[in-house]
Amino acid sequence: KPSSPTIISSSGDIRATSLTVKWTPPADDGGSPITAYRLVILKGGSEIKNVNITDPCTTSLSVGDLERDTEYIVKVFARNAVFEGPARQKEIKTKYAGVPAAAEIYDLPSEIKEDTITLKWREPQNNGKVITLYTVYQRIVTDGKPGEWTRLKTITDISVRELKVKLKKGKVYEFVVTATNELGESFKEDGKIKRVKTLEGYTVLS
Repeated sequence: KPSSPTIISSSGDIRATSLTVKWTPPADDGGSPITAYRLVILKGGSEIKNVNITDPCTTSLSVGDLERDTEYIVKVFARNAVFEGPARQKEIKTKYAGVPAAAEIYDLPSEIKEDTITLKWREPQNNGKVITLYTVYQRIVTDGKPGEWTRLKTITDISVRELKVKLKKGKVYEFVVTATNELGESFKEDGKIKRVKTLEGYTVLS
């Protein structure tokens, strides 16, 4: 079985209600290439997150919906085709105040036939400081690989929590909405990124 990955997250990866777990592959793959990782987060001995990472090239994951100023244990396991190896674990404590959580986009279909879509989102946790603006980002996914994020709009009237977006047919898009307070902009948490596929239009020949 593989040996343990090494967790290399630093204090800059830890925020008030989210964190980015980073690791390096195990030194010993157990005689068979690493095929996946598993990330577990515990709070007070209870498991609150258990995420399978099926791309062995992925060595980081951002996790949201944590509590401020709280101690957690993070565990990362490596798996090859035969066995899952032992976990490497690290104790972390989230910060007392920080940048806001990313906003949750809701009521978004996974596939659409139209070339426009309205993104709607809920106000996230402000993590101790007032939210002053939202930023909407988009990226295109090609052959399963996401491209670079493009900023679509910065919204300074925080009572506005929706945006109409024009899309091209036959493309796959991902969207995320960040919030900003005086401590900075929220992280683009993996769990808050939403994907939409626009279907190709077609003409019926008579």
